[in-house]
Amino acid sequence: MFTPLLILVFSFFSHVLFTGTKVVSATATYTGSGCPSYILLDARDQGELQGPSSAFGGVISQTLAAVPNGEAASVVYPADPSIVGAHMAIDWIQSFLQTHIQKCPQSPPRVALLGYGWGGNAISLAAAKFAAQGGPIASSIQAILLVGNLLHTPHRRGNIDEHGGFKTMNSRGATATDNPAVLNTFAQRGALLDICAVGDPFCAYPDTNFTAHGIYGLEPTKTFASTFLIKQLRG
Repeated sequence: MFTPLLILVFSFFSHVLFTGTKVVSATATYTGSGCPSYILLDARDQGELQGPSSAFGGVISQTLAAVPNGEAASVVYPADPSIVGAHMAIDWIQSFLQTHIQKCPQSPPRVALLGYGWGGNAISLAAAKFAAQGGPIASSIQAILLVGNLLHTPHRRGNIDEHGGFKTMNSRGATATDNPAVLNTFAQRGALLDICAVGDPFCAYPDTNFTAHGIYGLEPTKTFASTFLIKQLRG
């Protein structure tokens, strides 16, 4: 028997195949030079090519332009629903951040974690692990931005819809029961923004508007997301 999650995955790819919906990506922008004041680290959704997610290209550009001395990188992982894929993402993020914090011990970079769709699962699980462990990585995380998040948790602070309202405040993601409770500590201190478009079945299950899952790189969502990151990273 198919689980709701498998039905969701199959339905999404059927939508992409038969409606001509395009999944776009770009080349990674991270250069790795010097000691940046902050790093934007994004994790793409399933079906996107390795590199910055289509949901975050404009958000990253606007943030880098507004807050000086920042850099951007994209999580290297298979971007699939498997546990192996999620663990690969967590390990990569941990290694990446450890390297850059150790490289700049006197002025470690502030970190913003961005996740779209399945990338949101990877970012959420990684952030929860670091928060539970404590230490310099946890301290470095100033912002978590999730869009089309399968772990979207009802009533949580930071939940907004694609227009900045609260129509999806009470919506539940397709895998919300797996949300790690410790992740909620970021929400409680205003460091988490979880944008769920009305009708998006990934974050508002069992809705079925798969087109809604593809709007996160557009306005006005892009402005809400970049405004949040700019505020958090300026401190």
